Order: sequence, then C-alpha cells, then structure tokens
Amino acid sequence: MTTAETYLAEIRQAEADGREVYVCTHTKATRITQAAFAKWRKANRDLFKLSKDGALLMAAGKSYVRLTAGAEIPLVRIIFAS
Repeated sequence: MTTAETYLAEIRQAEADGREVYVCTHTKATRITQAAFAKWRKANRDLFKLSKDGALLMAAGKSYVRLTAGAEIPLVRIIFAS
C-alpha cells in the first residue's frame, strides 16, 4: 500500500471506530468529528478520497485539497484521536 492508501484506510477505520481525525498543517489543525463524517455521508460525497494520480485528497467546500504529493509524500500530519 502507498502512503496515501494507508492514510485513507486509517481514516476510514477511525471513522468506523468513532474516533476524531486531525489534519495538521504548519499553521492550522482541522478537527474532523463524527458529526462531520456523518454530514458528508448524508450528502453522498467523500470527505477523503484518492485522486487519479494516487494522492490523498480532503474536501474543502465544493473542491478538494491534496494531503499528499502523489501517492507517497505527505504534505500534512494526520493524527488519530484515541
């Protein structure tokens, strides 16, 4: 599995386990709660997904931002709350 695929699998497992996910950049941390996961499921949209080139993407409004450069290089830190 690539880094992006591993992150996506861990995010999906955290969602299934009822845990929060934090996406951290150099200046900001975004907390993804179970309510946020539920809102995106209800809208039938993916909050996190893989791009055609294998990068991990996160929804940002009506578009997506890259969390990895390609499939292997992380651009952010992802923390899984216990």
